[in-house]
Amino acid sequence: DVTDLKLAQDEALRLDAELRQAHKMESMGLLVGGVAHDFNKILTPILAIAELALMTLPPESPVQRDLHGILHAVERAKELVGSLLAASRNESGVEHVPVDLAAMIQDTMELARPTLPRTVELEVDLAPDCGPVLGASTQLQRVLLNLLANARDAMVDNHGRIVVSLRRVGEEDLPARTRRRAKHRAWLALSVADTGTGMAPAVAERVFEPYFTTKPPGKGSGLGLAVAHGLVLGMGGDIQVHSAPGLGARFDVLLPEMPRRAKDFRTCTT
Repeated sequence: DVTDLKLAQDEALRLDAELRQAHKMESMGLLVGGVAHDFNKILTPILAIAELALMTLPPESPVQRDLHGILHAVERAKELVGSLLAASRNESGVEHVPVDLAAMIQDTMELARPTLPRTVELEVDLAPDCGPVLGASTQLQRVLLNLLANARDAMVDNHGRIVVSLRRVGEEDLPARTRRRAKHRAWLALSVADTGTGMAPAVAERVFEPYFTTKPPGKGSGLGLAVAHGLVLGMGGDIQVHSAPGLGARFDVLLPEMPRRAKDFRTCTT
């Protein structure tokens, strides 16, 4: 009977693929972060010189309009740099505090519902007694909104169902790269599942790469999921995708639950 041997070989191959993907994403994050830092250094003198020129020239100067155009372009570039840094690692300097994920999800649903077509059914399933996680509520909200937008865009003719859920998971449910640092702690999974078109394995492997997108030109920057990935990693968590063509997709945001003995936490939901 070679069944056990075959299962062990399949598990070893799966773990090896997960680790190779983790190393790939880590290397790409370092590259993107380095490029963003260097680009930011280039933008700084451009911004300073344009602002100095604006203060020097008289208000009626025709050059004023061009300088304002430069400032606008620099500000857009700085926003792009911020997204790239978020995609590579959490460098926003936002303080991490205990966050009630269930409350954050409910608040976000109120914001997200008007952005979804009426033909898309939205379901929320929150397991009771899920403790807080250590993170930034605004960043987690951004992650959830990105995942909801991705699910919405995956719908065929704007029809389908999106399920947002929160549950507790064990170490055995974590990917190998996360299991190594689980330290026998309880973890929570914030999941966004859709009944959209789904993804082929080759697409799912690249979905968190910066600028990778399957959308037509002008329909997406390819940074939404990359930024979500970077923000979750910055909070000590992980994010993974389960999908197949024609079967929709499910994104799991995995975050370590704070120890139950920490009774004096300050909950932050806004």
